[in-house]
Amino acid sequence: MSAIITVNLNTHDANCKRHPRYTIVSAMTDYISHTFPGHCTAIRALRKKDAIFNEVCEDYEEMCTWLAAQSCSIDPDSKECRQAREIIRDLEEEIIQKLEHTK
Repeated sequence: MSAIITVNLNTHDANCKRHPRYTIVSAMTDYISHTFPGHCTAIRALRKKDAIFNEVCEDYEEMCTWLAAQSCSIDPDSKECRQAREIIRDLEEEIIQKLEHTK
């Protein structure tokens, strides 16, 4: 799933900044960069060389995008939303472990 959203171009990690002409980017960099500030360069490099890590990041982005879309629904605490948050936490742990392992 690829989503297009508007993001804040002022990030903490200079390597996450986008070209000033582009204000719409894929959600992938938005959720990843906001959850893991300061790690954009390492994440980008790992995604290029590790297909499994790339899939984990894609799954993370898809789940975050889905959950964000559900936040306006009648029941954001539904079973599906709770499961999505659990999956997101698991994926975050996988990303953190990989980042720590490659230091």
